[in-house]
Amino acid sequence: MIVKCTNCGLQIRSSDMNLDNMVAKCRSCDSLIDLRTQLSESSSPDMLPARPKQTAVALAIPTGWSMNNSGGTTQISWRWFELQHIFLAFFCIAWDSFLIFWYSMALHGGPLIMIIFPIAHVAVGVGLTYYTLAGFLNRTTVQIGRRELVIRHGPMPWFSNRNINANDLREVNVNNTSTTNGPFNRQNVPAYRVDAVTSSGRTIPLLMLKSEDQARFVKQQIQERFAIKL
Repeated sequence: MIVKCTNCGLQIRSSDMNLDNMVAKCRSCDSLIDLRTQLSESSSPDMLPARPKQTAVALAIPTGWSMNNSGGTTQISWRWFELQHIFLAFFCIAWDSFLIFWYSMALHGGPLIMIIFPIAHVAVGVGLTYYTLAGFLNRTTVQIGRRELVIRHGPMPWFSNRNINANDLREVNVNNTSTTNGPFNRQNVPAYRVDAVTSSGRTIPLLMLKSEDQARFVKQQIQERFAIKL
Protein backbone atom coordinates (compact mmCIF):
# COMPACT_ATOMS: atom_id res chain seq x y z
CA MET A 1 0.00 0.00 0.00
CA ILE A 2 1.25 3.46 -0.93
CA VAL A 3 0.47 6.04 1.76
CA LYS A 4 0.37 9.69 0.72
CA CYS A 5 0.08 12.79 2.83
CA THR A 6 -3.48 14.13 2.64
CA ASN A 7 -2.12 17.68 3.00
CA CYS A 8 0.78 17.92 0.54
CA GLY A 9 0.37 14.70 -1.43
CA LEU A 10 3.92 13.40 -0.90
CA GLN A 11 4.52 9.69 -0.31
CA ILE A 12 5.10 8.63 3.33
CA ARG A 13 8.06 6.40 4.05
CA SER A 14 7.48 3.20 6.00
CA SER A 15 10.00 4.38 8.62
CA ASP A 16 7.65 7.29 9.38
CA MET A 17 4.70 4.99 10.11
CA ASN A 18 3.70 3.93 13.62
CA LEU A 19 1.77 0.72 13.01
CA ASP A 20 0.96 0.19 16.67
CA ASN A 21 -1.04 3.44 16.75
CA MET A 22 -1.84 3.34 13.00
CA VAL A 23 -0.57 6.87 12.35
CA ALA A 24 2.14 8.34 10.08
CA LYS A 25 3.94 11.68 9.96
CA CYS A 26 4.80 13.56 6.80
CA ARG A 27 8.39 14.80 6.78
CA SER A 28 7.52 17.60 4.37
CA CYS A 29 4.65 19.33 6.17
CA ASP A 30 4.66 17.56 9.57
CA SER A 31 1.06 16.47 9.11
CA LEU A 32 -0.21 13.44 11.01
CA ILE A 33 -1.94 10.87 8.77
CA ASP A 34 -4.55 8.42 10.05
CA LEU A 35 -3.56 5.11 8.45
CA ARG A 36 -6.91 3.53 9.31
CA THR A 37 -8.63 5.89 6.91
CA GLN A 38 -6.28 5.10 4.03
CA LEU A 39 -6.36 1.38 4.89
CA SER A 40 -10.14 1.30 4.64
CA GLU A 41 -9.96 3.03 1.27
CA SER A 42 -7.20 0.75 -0.06
CA SER A 43 -7.93 -2.47 -1.91
CA SER A 44 -4.58 -3.91 -0.81
CA PRO A 45 -4.41 -3.73 3.00
CA ASP A 46 -1.66 -6.34 3.08
CA MET A 47 0.76 -3.87 1.54
CA LEU A 48 1.32 -2.09 4.85
CA PRO A 49 4.83 -2.70 6.23
CA ALA A 50 4.87 -5.67 8.58
CA ARG A 51 5.41 -5.08 12.28
CA PRO A 52 8.81 -6.24 13.51
CA LYS A 53 8.60 -9.78 14.86
CA GLN A 54 9.03 -9.86 18.63
CA THR A 55 11.50 -12.47 19.83
CA ALA A 56 12.09 -13.80 23.32
CA VAL A 57 15.13 -12.48 25.17
CA ALA A 58 17.74 -15.23 25.50
CA LEU A 59 18.19 -16.20 29.15
CA ALA A 60 21.65 -16.57 30.66
CA ILE A 61 23.01 -19.99 31.59
CA PRO A 62 22.46 -20.52 35.34
CA THR A 63 25.55 -20.40 37.56
CA GLY A 64 27.29 -23.76 37.82
CA TRP A 65 25.59 -25.18 34.71
CA SER A 66 27.22 -26.07 31.42
CA MET A 67 25.76 -26.13 27.91
CA ASN A 68 27.11 -27.55 24.69
CA ASN A 69 25.69 -27.34 21.16
CA SER A 70 27.10 -29.97 18.84
CA GLY A 71 25.77 -31.90 15.86
CA GLY A 72 22.29 -30.41 16.10
CA THR A 73 21.95 -31.39 19.77
CA THR A 74 21.85 -29.12 22.80
CA GLN A 75 23.14 -30.65 26.03
CA ILE A 76 22.68 -28.98 29.41
CA SER A 77 24.12 -30.45 32.60
CA TRP A 78 24.73 -29.61 36.25
CA ARG A 79 26.01 -31.31 39.41
CA TRP A 80 23.81 -32.02 42.42
CA PHE A 81 26.47 -31.25 45.00
CA GLU A 82 25.65 -28.66 47.68
CA LEU A 83 27.24 -27.78 51.02
CA GLN A 84 24.55 -29.74 52.87
CA HIS A 85 25.98 -32.97 51.45
CA ILE A 86 29.19 -32.44 53.47
CA PHE A 87 27.19 -32.34 56.71
CA LEU A 88 25.17 -35.37 55.58
CA ALA A 89 28.36 -37.30 54.89
CA PHE A 90 29.56 -36.88 58.50
CA PHE A 91 26.11 -37.75 59.82
CA CYS A 92 25.97 -40.92 57.72
CA ILE A 93 29.39 -41.99 58.97
CA ALA A 94 28.27 -41.62 62.59
CA TRP A 95 24.87 -43.25 61.98
CA ASP A 96 26.20 -46.21 60.01
CA SER A 97 29.13 -46.75 62.40
CA PHE A 98 26.77 -47.02 65.34
CA LEU A 99 24.62 -49.56 63.50
CA ILE A 100 27.67 -51.64 62.57
CA PHE A 101 28.79 -51.60 66.21
CA TRP A 102 25.30 -52.52 67.38
CA TYR A 103 24.95 -55.47 65.04
CA SER A 104 28.47 -56.68 65.80
CA MET A 105 27.28 -57.18 69.36
CA ALA A 106 23.84 -58.50 68.42
CA LEU A 107 25.24 -61.18 66.13
CA HIS A 108 27.68 -62.39 68.74
CA GLY A 109 25.35 -63.78 71.35
CA GLY A 110 22.90 -60.90 71.71
CA PRO A 111 19.14 -61.48 72.10
CA LEU A 112 16.89 -61.57 69.05
CA ILE A 113 15.34 -58.22 69.94
CA MET A 114 18.73 -56.57 69.35
CA ILE A 115 18.54 -57.70 65.71
CA ILE A 116 14.89 -56.83 65.13
CA PHE A 117 14.66 -53.50 66.96
CA PRO A 118 16.98 -51.35 64.76
CA ILE A 119 15.66 -52.56 61.38
CA ALA A 120 13.90 -49.22 60.78
CA HIS A 121 17.14 -47.42 61.63
CA VAL A 122 18.98 -49.56 59.10
CA ALA A 123 16.45 -48.57 56.42
CA VAL A 124 16.95 -44.90 57.26
CA GLY A 125 20.72 -45.31 57.16
CA VAL A 126 20.68 -47.05 53.78
CA GLY A 127 18.35 -44.45 52.23
CA LEU A 128 20.23 -41.48 53.68
CA THR A 129 23.61 -42.85 52.64
CA TYR A 130 22.39 -43.43 49.11
CA TYR A 131 20.93 -39.91 48.97
CA THR A 132 24.22 -38.42 50.20
CA LEU A 133 26.37 -40.38 47.75
CA ALA A 134 24.08 -39.32 44.91
CA GLY A 135 24.56 -35.70 45.98
CA PHE A 136 28.34 -36.05 45.70
CA LEU A 137 28.43 -38.06 42.48
CA ASN A 138 25.33 -37.38 40.40
CA ARG A 139 24.63 -34.82 37.75
CA THR A 140 21.55 -34.17 35.62
CA THR A 141 21.88 -34.06 31.85
CA VAL A 142 19.19 -32.64 29.57
CA GLN A 143 19.79 -33.58 25.94
CA ILE A 144 17.63 -31.83 23.36
CA GLY A 145 18.13 -33.52 20.00
CA ARG A 146 16.39 -33.18 16.69
CA ARG A 147 13.82 -35.86 17.45
CA GLU A 148 13.91 -36.54 21.16
CA LEU A 149 14.17 -34.95 24.60
CA VAL A 150 16.26 -37.09 26.96
CA ILE A 151 16.75 -36.43 30.70
CA ARG A 152 19.18 -38.56 32.69
CA HIS A 153 20.39 -38.56 36.31
CA GLY A 154 23.55 -40.47 37.18
CA PRO A 155 25.88 -42.25 37.57
CA MET A 156 23.96 -43.55 40.59
CA PRO A 157 20.51 -44.71 39.41
CA TRP A 158 17.71 -42.28 40.17
CA PHE A 159 14.04 -42.02 39.31
CA SER A 160 12.47 -39.53 36.84
CA ASN A 161 14.63 -40.28 33.79
CA ARG A 162 12.70 -39.22 30.69
CA ASN A 163 12.59 -39.95 26.95
CA ILE A 164 10.03 -37.88 25.02
CA ASN A 165 9.61 -37.89 21.24
CA ALA A 166 9.69 -34.40 19.75
CA ASN A 167 6.52 -35.10 17.76
CA ASP A 168 4.62 -35.82 20.99
CA LEU A 169 5.74 -32.63 22.72
CA ARG A 170 3.22 -29.80 22.45
CA GLU A 171 3.90 -27.50 25.39
CA VAL A 172 6.40 -26.83 28.18
CA ASN A 173 5.29 -25.16 31.41
CA VAL A 174 6.96 -23.91 34.59
CA ASN A 175 4.89 -24.37 37.75
CA ASN A 176 5.60 -22.86 41.15
CA THR A 177 5.38 -25.55 43.81
CA SER A 178 7.22 -26.47 47.03
CA THR A 179 9.50 -29.19 48.33
CA THR A 180 11.26 -30.09 51.58
CA ASN A 181 14.73 -28.69 52.15
CA GLY A 182 16.72 -31.90 52.68
CA PRO A 183 16.04 -35.00 54.79
CA PHE A 184 16.30 -33.19 58.16
CA ASN A 185 14.69 -29.82 57.48
CA ARG A 186 11.09 -30.73 56.66
CA GLN A 187 10.09 -27.09 56.11
CA ASN A 188 8.61 -26.46 52.68
CA VAL A 189 10.67 -24.22 50.43
CA PRO A 190 9.76 -22.80 47.00
CA ALA A 191 10.56 -25.00 44.01
CA TYR A 192 9.86 -24.83 40.29
CA ARG A 193 8.72 -27.84 38.30
CA VAL A 194 9.21 -28.05 34.55
CA ASP A 195 6.36 -30.00 32.93
CA ALA A 196 5.88 -31.28 29.40
CA VAL A 197 2.41 -31.55 27.85
CA THR A 198 2.07 -34.21 25.15
CA SER A 199 -0.19 -34.21 22.10
CA SER A 200 -2.63 -36.43 24.01
CA GLY A 201 -2.93 -33.84 26.79
CA ARG A 202 -0.87 -35.80 29.31
CA THR A 203 1.34 -33.78 31.68
CA ILE A 204 4.77 -35.28 32.37
CA PRO A 205 6.98 -33.81 35.14
CA LEU A 206 10.47 -33.28 33.74
CA LEU A 207 12.55 -31.55 36.42
CA MET A 208 12.25 -30.07 39.90
CA LEU A 209 14.50 -27.03 40.29
CA LYS A 210 15.16 -24.55 43.10
CA SER A 211 15.35 -21.42 40.96
CA GLU A 212 12.76 -19.95 38.62
CA ASP A 213 15.59 -18.75 36.37
CA GLN A 214 16.85 -22.34 36.05
CA ALA A 215 13.39 -23.63 35.19
CA ARG A 216 12.71 -20.93 32.60
CA PHE A 217 16.14 -21.45 31.02
CA VAL A 218 15.40 -25.16 30.47
CA LYS A 219 11.94 -24.29 29.13
CA GLN A 220 13.36 -21.76 26.67
CA GLN A 221 15.98 -24.17 25.34
CA ILE A 222 13.38 -26.90 24.75
CA GLN A 223 10.99 -24.48 23.06
CA GLU A 224 13.63 -23.08 20.75
CA ARG A 225 14.96 -26.49 19.71
CA PHE A 226 11.54 -27.99 19.00
CA ALA A 227 9.97 -24.72 17.72
CA ILE A 228 7.22 -24.85 20.34
CA LYS A 229 5.06 -21.76 20.57
CA LEU A 230 6.19 -19.46 23.36
